[in-house]
Amino acid sequence: MSKEIIEEYDKNNNQIYYKDSDGFERWYKYDENNNEVYYKSSSGFERWMEYDKNNNRVYFKDTENNEEWKKYDENNREIYYKDSNNGKEKWYKYTKLGYKIEYTPETVCTKFTRFEIMEI
Repeated sequence: MSKEIIEEYDKNNNQIYYKDSDGFERWYKYDENNNEVYYKSSSGFERWMEYDKNNNRVYFKDTENNEEWKKYDENNREIYYKDSNNGKEKWYKYTKLGYKIEYTPETVCTKFTRFEIMEI
């Protein structure tokens, strides 16, 4: 037997509601740029997101105590990441070809792939 599914969408075709025949439900909210800013399920799980002016996600939090922060450069490339689970911070730079390099300011340590080494 197949599940019956009910879905609702806003004027921008973003899903705002979902319900299946098992009774599972989901609700969504979006900002003016159609970025998902809130999600809630009938199981009690919730998440919240914030975005910068370029629609890059800069903050995330959920009901399972996960929290993330991100920053971006002028080219919308991720340059900073922090995760509440392990408290570690990551910084990123980019090579001339656009490859992402992770580094830590304390150690000035970088991680390269063989392609990035060839470029440098």
